[in-house]
Amino acid sequence: MHRLVIIAILLVPGAAAAAPTALLTWQLETLAGCYRAMDDQYLEAGTRLGVGVTGPAEPFTAYAVSIDALPQDGLPMPEAWRFEPGGCQLADRVSWKTHPSPGSPCGWLFAMSSEPPPSTAITFDAGANRLRLEFSISLPQAAEPFPGDESLVTIVAFDHRSSVPTIDAAEGDCGGRERPMCFSLRSLRFQRPDGSWFEADRPTPVITMNAASWDGPAGCSAVPARPATWGAVKGRYR
Repeated sequence: MHRLVIIAILLVPGAAAAAPTALLTWQLETLAGCYRAMDDQYLEAGTRLGVGVTGPAEPFTAYAVSIDALPQDGLPMPEAWRFEPGGCQLADRVSWKTHPSPGSPCGWLFAMSSEPPPSTAITFDAGANRLRLEFSISLPQAAEPFPGDESLVTIVAFDHRSSVPTIDAAEGDCGGRERPMCFSLRSLRFQRPDGSWFEADRPTPVITMNAASWDGPAGCSAVPARPATWGAVKGRYR
């Protein structure tokens, strides 16, 4: 008797492309290199939030960034950071940079003859006590990746000309510029030519402003169970 032997062959698909890595810091461009890790910053020293990326290994036709800003001390959102339409700050006091400066060591995420304008949105959710910043660009054609390069995604600049310390706030001024703030990179994602999306890894998902004495980004994992009074907060800065 002959025995029929059936051999099953498992087809193993090719290895998936490695996920890109998102870079989050204050001011992405530097003279020495593209990216310098800076997980906390003081408002007086500048408020240019940089998002970059390394390693996108697939062509893409669009990309999108989502960032949340929340007060680290558990108190209501300071007026100094109310940049949404109708907030204390003027709506045009947030600007978005999409290409590196001339001579910058930062790479371009895409290089095309025409620069598509970004789509941006800033919203405030009172229930969640957070400001959300969203940015996206759709490209006229697929961009080829530069896997080994550090590339600029965007630099978000905040204009704080109307911001004052809480203790000095008066009608027409946006108080709370000294308050500790958490900035969370919720996502950096890219759209493939087939319409699907892939996400970047976020090894540094949170950076802070004015929070060095509040444990920096480590203090952003939770807010105080009992919100501090302004007197207690003020004491941290005296």
